[in-house]
Amino acid sequence: MTKAIQIRVDQKLKEDVDLIFEDLGLDTPTAIRLFLKKVVASKSIPFELKSTRTDNGFTEEFEEEVLKASTEKDQIGPFKSANDAITELHKKSK
Repeated sequence: MTKAIQIRVDQKLKEDVDLIFEDLGLDTPTAIRLFLKKVVASKSIPFELKSTRTDNGFTEEFEEEVLKASTEKDQIGPFKSANDAITELHKKSK
């Protein structure tokens, strides 16, 4: 016995994945079934899910900007880590 699963996705996303799956010799329903079977086999999402935030709650790009700014003339710093720079910025803003 089979059951239907219906989902709504953006039209552009659907068109993009259809082209990719076609290049792989698959149709979208078959690709989705493969994904679901992999979830069952691994008892997990079959790829890494990772936050784009660092331990400080900022993006890596922002922390890099803070470190870069800390080395510019008339700026506080230099710092050994982005965390040190962020801590000092918090002190200065109070």
